[in-house]
Amino acid sequence: MESTFRMACSLRVSILLLAAAFLQACGGGSNADEATLTVTSSSLVFDAEQGDEAPSQVIQGSLTGAQSPLTVLIEYTNRGISSSYFLSTGATTGELTVRPKPPTGLAPGVYTDTITVRACYDAACSRQAAGSPRQVDVSYTVRPAAPAPVLEASERGIAFAAVPGGQRLSHSVTITESTGASSGWSAGSDAAWLTVTPSGSIGGALVLSADPSTLADGTYLATVTVRSNGGNAVRDETLRVGLYKSGVAPAARLAEPLGTPGGTSLVSDPVRPLVYVAYGSTLAAQHFHTGARVGTITLPSGNLTSLVVSDDGRNLYSLNRGVSTTNITIIDLDTFQVSGQLQGSQFQGVGHMAFSRVAGQPVLILNEGPSSFTAGPPIINAESGAQIGAVNGLYGWDFTTFSSAHGGVVYSTEMGITGGGLKTTRIQLRANSHRVYTTITQSPPRDAVSGLHDYAAHPDGSKVILSYAYFSLRQAVFTGTSLDWWSTLPSTGEGAQDVEFLTDGRCVTVSDNTLRLYALDNTVQFQWVGPTSGTSPFGGYSGTIRVSSDGLRLLGNGVFVDLPPR
Repeated sequence: MESTFRMACSLRVSILLLAAAFLQACGGGSNADEATLTVTSSSLVFDAEQGDEAPSQVIQGSLTGAQSPLTVLIEYTNRGISSSYFLSTGATTGELTVRPKPPTGLAPGVYTDTITVRACYDAACSRQAAGSPRQVDVSYTVRPAAPAPVLEASERGIAFAAVPGGQRLSHSVTITESTGASSGWSAGSDAAWLTVTPSGSIGGALVLSADPSTLADGTYLATVTVRSNGGNAVRDETLRVGLYKSGVAPAARLAEPLGTPGGTSLVSDPVRPLVYVAYGSTLAAQHFHTGARVGTITLPSGNLTSLVVSDDGRNLYSLNRGVSTTNITIIDLDTFQVSGQLQGSQFQGVGHMAFSRVAGQPVLILNEGPSSFTAGPPIINAESGAQIGAVNGLYGWDFTTFSSAHGGVVYSTEMGITGGGLKTTRIQLRANSHRVYTTITQSPPRDAVSGLHDYAAHPDGSKVILSYAYFSLRQAVFTGTSLDWWSTLPSTGEGAQDVEFLTDGRCVTVSDNTLRLYALDNTVQFQWVGPTSGTSPFGGYSGTIRVSSDGLRLLGNGVFVDLPPR
């Protein structure tokens, strides 16, 4: 027997996988017209909510009475079909597994396709067996994602401060709703020193204003509750607001050294004037204004490789990577005590993570999953540790890192890699009725560049700035449909070691001994020159500068710099 395999040159996608199995039936007779093609299904129906994976379905087929060689040709359109593959089940039988496209790549709607199966006696398929062709109609319905209706604030943690030389006492956030069902909202504060906009429409601004005039020096926390008016939101939105007041001149440097942290092991608190730093198995809390160490936690074992803070400043998540086990320790930041631990085989191999929130649900994105995990970096529930999704289309490995923005946006790239073809990825987290899914947008690959030092996402997720050795800063901007390399910031003259965004959208960079603060129009608003190269407090480590969430102070390798207001 001989098998013939061809690809059809048309708008259809053609595969010839069934030929080898069906052609085993030839017995050398001359009455070829006795062959009959049978296909068990005349239609396939797929249905999925956007963000879900519709399971594959199988078509059974057989040839009977074949007395001479035949070629089986399978063609299918690919509006909703992703792929098909063949499995031989016997000498004259086989099955075709039809896999639909992931719903994350399709808009809600109905997608129709046709699978045509032919059994042919000649290469041109001018003579066909009885029952040929057989047509299978395929319908694939992608239903709109239906997350629970919840109110969402563009920011859930805000830091205010009033100190000698500067203050930040007002801020505005946007209130939206995950399904668009609510028409408006009302808001209230539980602290006398914090006033808020009492009500507004969906998409409108909630303005928060702090008045520290009657307060003694210290740190204060308040909660703002936002409720739906006339809608069906299942949960109120809460914002946590911090206020630090002091009449004492701020410190010039830390009272105790940071140790030797890596670039992923420092993170600012969104509501308190604190920075958290991890080195070895020690976690320390340092004050941006006093310079004092206000708390220390030593975990039993492991290397603290990644720190992230929840967007409301409630919890800090510490990734503890050991030789045989990896877990995530949860720190309650109101008490600065360990409050829980996430553990399991799903954390093996993970070296970096990011925090985000989608449809009111706090999640962690991990840069790797178990060796058997192929869907993409896992997304886990930040409270239970259960996997609730994956970043489909992104390959995560040791060098994959993340930078989070508001609105469920996370940027990802490979830190420290040198070479051409590198891409930066924008991850948009979305939710349906029961899981989290993503859509990703990747930048065009860059020409060969020297190692990536640092990068930071704009707070609103609209762009990301990257710093490379011996290159000016690069800026990738999201246009709504693509992630494009646009004009760079003014050249630093040499490779920038660090880049960081303030919460108001301004950007700060450090290049050896020079710190530059860029205004919103990318002009240099402020420049600070430290000691000469080689002795600069900012030299030695990349990714070690952090800005206080009140926007008034920058910490770089133990030294503070006061930043001007916007």
